[in-house]
Amino acid sequence: MPQTRPQPRRPRALAALCAVIALTAGLSACDIPGVGSGEATTEIVQTHPGGVLTTMALGPVETWDPQRISARTDAAFAGRVFARTLTAYQHGSDDQSQVTLTGDLAVDTGAADRTLRVWTFTIRDGVKWQDGSPLTCADVKYGISRSFATETITGGPNYAYAYLDVPKSPEGESIYRGPYAEGAEADAGQRAFDRAVSCDGAELTIRLSEEVADFPGMVSTLGFSAYKESEDRGAASRYAVFSAGPYTLAAPWNPDRGGTFVRNPHWTSASDPVRLALPDEIVYREGMEPQLVAQRIMADDTGSEAAVALDTAPPVIQEQIAAAAAVRERAVNPVNGIVDYLVPNFRSPVMADAQVRAAFALATDRSAYLEALGGPTAAEPSISILSHGLRAALPEPVEDVVPTGTVSPEDPGTTGVPTGETTAQAPSAGATEDAAAPTSQDPATPGTSTEGATNATSGTDNGADGSTDAATDPTDTPDAAAERAAALLAEAAERLQLSTPVPVRVAYRSSPTMDDALTALRTGWEEAGFEVELAPITEAYFTSISAPDAAESVDVFWSNWASDWNSASTVLPPLFDAELNISDGGSGRNYGYFEDADVDAAMRSAMLIADDDDRDQAWLAIDATLRSRGAYIALVERKSMHVAGPSIINLTDHAALGGVPDLAVIGVEK
Repeated sequence: MPQTRPQPRRPRALAALCAVIALTAGLSACDIPGVGSGEATTEIVQTHPGGVLTTMALGPVETWDPQRISARTDAAFAGRVFARTLTAYQHGSDDQSQVTLTGDLAVDTGAADRTLRVWTFTIRDGVKWQDGSPLTCADVKYGISRSFATETITGGPNYAYAYLDVPKSPEGESIYRGPYAEGAEADAGQRAFDRAVSCDGAELTIRLSEEVADFPGMVSTLGFSAYKESEDRGAASRYAVFSAGPYTLAAPWNPDRGGTFVRNPHWTSASDPVRLALPDEIVYREGMEPQLVAQRIMADDTGSEAAVALDTAPPVIQEQIAAAAAVRERAVNPVNGIVDYLVPNFRSPVMADAQVRAAFALATDRSAYLEALGGPTAAEPSISILSHGLRAALPEPVEDVVPTGTVSPEDPGTTGVPTGETTAQAPSAGATEDAAAPTSQDPATPGTSTEGATNATSGTDNGADGSTDAATDPTDTPDAAAERAAALLAEAAERLQLSTPVPVRVAYRSSPTMDDALTALRTGWEEAGFEVELAPITEAYFTSISAPDAAESVDVFWSNWASDWNSASTVLPPLFDAELNISDGGSGRNYGYFEDADVDAAMRSAMLIADDDDRDQAWLAIDATLRSRGAYIALVERKSMHVAGPSIINLTDHAALGGVPDLAVIGVEK
């Protein structure tokens, strides 16, 4: 492939997929050529400024107000085109570059005091708004303040609301109601916010209510975008764009058709270490069906030569893209950070037993699940709920670590830290969610403590040693795993005096694709000796499975998740910390009611580790613990496929931004 159209990192995805699937079952789909696997260059071309880039998407874009954006694709577009935050993930043609956090509006990623509760950032000199006025520390402070106006600025990430050191009422509401509030109470709230967020020239100081070691990652989210107060129209700012980035909106946004972004004449590359901003214009065309977009770009229709599809191509089109050499070399097929997984219910009389959970995990046929989802272009097997992007940041991405909080073999039924023991891996797996269905991928509200939270308890497992280690050898062949699953289940059924086949009820979010995928999984479970009742739910799925009565009728829950930024702190505590989630009102996001005080403590300790590498390795150890205990069974990480016209250069997906095409580097070959 010519150097002017680099396609980085593509061979890894398909090769890794087929290698893992080969351990469980052969898939003819692995014969599909690798998308974007031509002669790749490791360099991003920076010598082709100019031209008009067209991006096409179905939409609708709900808002361009940074503090209100929740959709990941919209957030990635805004963050590369016009909205700027204190930090951002660097561009690059390889994973390590892309998961590198760097200063954006700030000159670096900030500095903390010894408590990890007070963070300071120096605002970069020379950044200007589209009207030529300088962007100041006060603009960043004002942008943060908008997240507190929860009756006006709704829907976006509210980490500032959750973590800043602003007092809350007994009901959990902040005493600061945002910059639009008025009256005596508003004045008191403003004073509290001013203590939490303050400016001294270019130096911004943020005080937190608790220690957060990876706060620099948190401030890469759009809730921490700068916003100029004089341009704020409150609720009427839904589609307003006032840019500090390389582009600004040329005319009012049309919710049915889109809009055109033109160069911000006051943006300079010297004031922006993240965005190359190669095109002169970016046309955003909204309301276009993904299948039609892919077909138009594949056919090189007039007007599509310099176009990029922001939505993933449907599965039927993915096969066509992969089969056509000229097209697949201008497409990318990355994992997108959304991991599908199963959650055994620890309050289920059946799944409370560790050996039963182990048998269920071994009997989970991820290759069948993957096939039902559309094959290797639709998803990639995963043994961990931590996405590829999260694991790519690890200095030593190995998994034979000594975890904290596992059940001690010397003292069955209690929690402890095994000495010199390693945690065996969960069986290799892979699966993806129905792309057309909504997901739980945008955890806008962090897992803050809830009223009536119960204390985590020890010794909740009823298995022989309370762990699944003995049953989760990843080197097992598919036949050996199936035989081991059947043997374990038979032994557990006899010990527990369970009827056979062992009945289990599995809840999942219903759609045509997911109906097929869960039916495919049922075959493997029933061959191991389970009698499976599938319980499809079509409405308010995640609300339904978190309700208290769900634990009384369901043995296993299907779920999915993606991180808000590239940190395991946005995955493991929100999903498995019992104290943060479980209350009289239900499970929160800890759908399986996994409870272990030692694991909760380990997660809190990881949040306090200042060194990035040490903290990431601690999260990996905790993840190994959760897997060894059968707290979840990973299935797959979803994949997207984006296709571009022949005039596009630097078509690169971004590992830390959910695999979307990176508009910081994409250009047009004129």
